[in-house]
Amino acid sequence: MQRQLHLFGDAADPAERSAPTAGIGEATNLAAWIESTNTSDDALAYLAQAAVSLAERHPVLAPADALRWVLGLHERVQGLLQGKQRLRQRRELFGIQSGLLAHVCLLLGDLQQADTAGRYGDLAELAATEGGLSPAPAFSARAQVARWQNRYADAAVLAAAGSDSCNSPSLRALLACQEANAAALAGDRQRARAALERAAAGLCPATESAWSLPGPRFVACRVSVALHLGDPASALREAEAAERPRSSATWAHLRVSLALAHLMLGSPEGAAWAAEPVFGVPSQYRVATVVSHLAAADQLLRSRRLRGSAVAAEMRERIRVYTASSVAPAGAGPP
Repeated sequence: MQRQLHLFGDAADPAERSAPTAGIGEATNLAAWIESTNTSDDALAYLAQAAVSLAERHPVLAPADALRWVLGLHERVQGLLQGKQRLRQRRELFGIQSGLLAHVCLLLGDLQQADTAGRYGDLAELAATEGGLSPAPAFSARAQVARWQNRYADAAVLAAAGSDSCNSPSLRALLACQEANAAALAGDRQRARAALERAAAGLCPATESAWSLPGPRFVACRVSVALHLGDPASALREAEAAERPRSSATWAHLRVSLALAHLMLGSPEGAAWAAEPVFGVPSQYRVATVVSHLAAADQLLRSRRLRGSAVAAEMRERIRVYTASSVAPAGAGPP
């Protein structure tokens, strides 16, 4: 009878087979390699807390100063990622790095470096995916940058996508506000109002940070949406009743929004009064949010009905000086 052949050699009696063996040294080396790491759980906890602390200081730090701190921490994490960690630790590092990259994106947007900011936002999403975490902070930062680039429909889509993947109630409310603001700018009234209702329903007490929605920031959002939807009277009431926020940028945003409401209601004198505190903000705190809103005020001040107004002319000059002194210094280079 012809001998039967098998895929892995001739058939043999199982009893005649010898058990596969591996050297003890080889197994030991493999275990050592799996367990080897250039960091520790304590170090990871420190880095994570440092990233959270920087996000919490975001409302009060000058953007250029915050950027230096965030980039410094980013470089430390990046240095660790060049080496070897246990799989769990590597995922944690990617998660920390994702938050830092999103924060860099947000800060570069504040400093009017939108193109570079967008690239950091893309990297933040990639790092979050690699770490198996929600990319919601990356989407929030990218939505903000898209808004400064006047890509309102894109900003609304990015904010909605971030909300869909978000596991933080406060960040989800912030993303809903971003979607509402962008949708209002794009002229989508129904979407803007629906998103604002979701933000209100999800509003909850939270530590103020780059990724949260404290009360004054929510008011600033409602005021902006009302202005974009052509309801200056509601915006005026909201802005006048707002509490003084901890963030100088949010405070300036509210005051300029109040000025815009006065202009839309035909009062350059009221606008000049509302904007007065903004012009005294130190140059290092003059973020893109405020510059953008002042540009909108300048457009209204140039209207035909205000051409003979000395108050309007003076306010336009103050806006010009403010904007010229808010040009951002060189920040992060291309990632």
